[in-house]
Amino acid sequence: MKDFQAISKASKAHNEKNDCAVKAVTVVSNMPYNYVHRTFYEHGRRSRHGTPKSITNNVLATLQMWREDVTKQFPARTVRSLEGMLPEEGRFLIHTAGHILGAKNGEIIDWTQGRLHRIIKIERVTF
Repeated sequence: MKDFQAISKASKAHNEKNDCAVKAVTVVSNMPYNYVHRTFYEHGRRSRHGTPKSITNNVLATLQMWREDVTKQFPARTVRSLEGMLPEEGRFLIHTAGHILGAKNGEIIDWTQGRLHRIIKIERVTF
């Protein structure tokens, strides 16, 4: 959770909100929040607004990050139940209704950790 606190602090420095996509990509990329935030801005994300999926897809392509849908590999239906199932190595983007979060090395790094948000899709991220 320490990683998420540092990312949230950087987000507050930008006076941001509704930037879950920026935070999730920061988690899975290991790039600084400021760099990822600027990349989203360059692709058309408006500050303090949610991010359209098309912009997130373009940013991931620009950062040369590839995704594979692995939803069927995990029987988890909620973020809480997924916590113990993630492998100790790997990076994942997890989609819930209206939210996206990041996980790496078996740990969910988001405010939804331990909550019952229903999972829609899980993607393994590679470089």
